Amino acid sequence: MSERPSEAAGVPRARMMLQRAHWAATAFAGYDLERTRRIVDAVADAAYQNAKRYAEWAVSETGMGVLLSLAGAPLAFAVASLLHVGRFAR
Repeated sequence: MSERPSEAAGVPRARMMLQRAHWAATAFAGYDLERTRRIVDAVADAAYQNAKRYAEWAVSETGMGVLLSLAGAPLAFAVASLLHVGRFAR
């Protein structure tokens, strides 16, 4: 895919990310419920184990937010919600 001169710098990368997302959605559409749950559990576990690192990265990447609020209750609540969906909502 060639970059068009009038496009913003991030447009080609955004297109690539959308293509990957479409591929992933197509793949997931064929998964049964149990396989999907195993994937969700793995993603939730990884998010929980790396929550502080992701919060630090988000603050440094965007320059927005306060690390304590991102690594504290709001982030913990979001991860707990993922864990609930992945493990207990069966």
